[in-house]
Amino acid sequence: MRDGSTLRHGAIVLGMAWLVAAPALGAQHALAHAAIGEFGLDLGGGDPTVRPGEDFFGHAGGHWLKTEELPADRTTWGTFSKLAELSQKQVRAILDGATAGTAAAGSVERKIGDYYASFQDTARIEALGLSPAAPALAAIAAATTHEDLARLMARPDLGLPAPIDFGISLDRKNPDRYVLVISHGELALPERDFYLRDDEQFATIRQQYREHIERLLTLTTQAEPASSAASIVALETEIARLHWPVAERRDRDRTYNAMTRAQLDSLAPDYPWAATFEAAGIPAIKDVVVAERSAIGPLAKLFRTTPVETWRRYLRYHYLAEHAATLPQAVDAEVFAFYGHTLNGQPEQKARWKRAVDATNGALGEAIGQIYVERHFPADAKVAAKALVENMRHAYAQRLAQSPWMSPETRAIAAEKLALFHPKIGYPDHWRDYSGLEVRRDDAFGNRVRARLFEWQREVARLNKPTDRDEWFLSPQTVNAYYNPVFNEIVFPAAILQPPFFDPAADPAVNYGAIGAVIGHEKKEEAAK
Repeated sequence: MRDGSTLRHGAIVLGMAWLVAAPALGAQHALAHAAIGEFGLDLGGGDPTVRPGEDFFGHAGGHWLKTEELPADRTTWGTFSKLAELSQKQVRAILDGATAGTAAAGSVERKIGDYYASFQDTARIEALGLSPAAPALAAIAAATTHEDLARLMARPDLGLPAPIDFGISLDRKNPDRYVLVISHGELALPERDFYLRDDEQFATIRQQYREHIERLLTLTTQAEPASSAASIVALETEIARLHWPVAERRDRDRTYNAMTRAQLDSLAPDYPWAATFEAAGIPAIKDVVVAERSAIGPLAKLFRTTPVETWRRYLRYHYLAEHAATLPQAVDAEVFAFYGHTLNGQPEQKARWKRAVDATNGALGEAIGQIYVERHFPADAKVAAKALVENMRHAYAQRLAQSPWMSPETRAIAAEKLALFHPKIGYPDHWRDYSGLEVRRDDAFGNRVRARLFEWQREVARLNKPTDRDEWFLSPQTVNAYYNPVFNEIVFPAAILQPPFFDPAADPAVNYGAIGAVIGHEKKEEAAK
């Protein structure tokens, strides 16, 4: 889903969509009473004292803005956030039931219950201390060469950062295959400017980041915490210098550079590609797509010229920070204090049960989703949502046919793309198989590690196989939506298809103004490209 500035342009579609589609959904309005108000819209948030012609935003939502309070565990708040909270509570009920139940070992109900329970068992986590992290920390300490470091960075069970990252995804220019994509790795701070700009606010954040690293390393009894913190920030600053600016990374053509394995070796000969791909379980990879082409060679050289000990310090910190949620509370609190509070302004950390819901969703999303749709997404909602999408497709086809700014050739291509457009509504037709994932009720740390490894192995197994066009990249209980340009599909999970965004019993104008605006936006933006 795109940001609100783009969404506003999508509303242009709604004018004709409403005229064409209203009769199709009007009959459904009589079947039941709308969940909100008399016809599906809450007008109580508006401020009638504000003239709409002078400030329509204030007129429509002024009272809500004046009276609504931002929860202490949130940095933003609105309709999406409220609906996400509802979904979270609904999933909590599912997980509480699974935790208390007597499902058979190995069943999805048992796995989601055990994963959720293990994350909430803070007494067990506290008792284990740093011992779950000890094997990985020992492996980092034992690294003596850059090849050793590359193997550690590529191990899917560790979740370590690297100056050069890779992942498996759909090939943007060939929808029939998956491909390995090489890019520069993520930074700990939000963007390269946080490391490079001299403004006081950025300098302050860098200082706070260094102090946070020192505190975390001290808490976990790592050697030389102060000098380690300074060297880590210095190293990340050098990495940031080689990153492409955000605007350049948005260029779809510049960030697609298909090449053979030999060409990759030639592009960045300083990087231990053989050790990397072997550790990742893909030693026979033959071709890749490189994103930020001009950055990969210099990053490889930086990797090779930076001392091994500096990289060991970097990996120790990031491993501990990455796994803080399943380490003792002092470690968890320190990581939140910087990343949650200092960087994002969040006053309080989310309740443990909320974080447990998020963690279980991340590891076993579709396992939860199967139960979620049975309880919270009736069949008539899916039928009505599909009808709405098809009505808008019909309306937009009429607009395309009459569009004065398109050439006949462009109009024909756009019409063909619209005809082939594929909506996915509610939930997938085929559920993901989690039988190969081991979940233990007494091992929150290990569950997360095994879930990460399980997901990577699932992705590796798809290389050199036909693409799965039935796959979803969001779980049904997620309040969001997305457009996948590779498959020309728009995906709306069940959780977003409920009031106030969608209600089969609401007046059609409400549905087209809410969820229809998002659908129309996606169609208009992509069909016109």
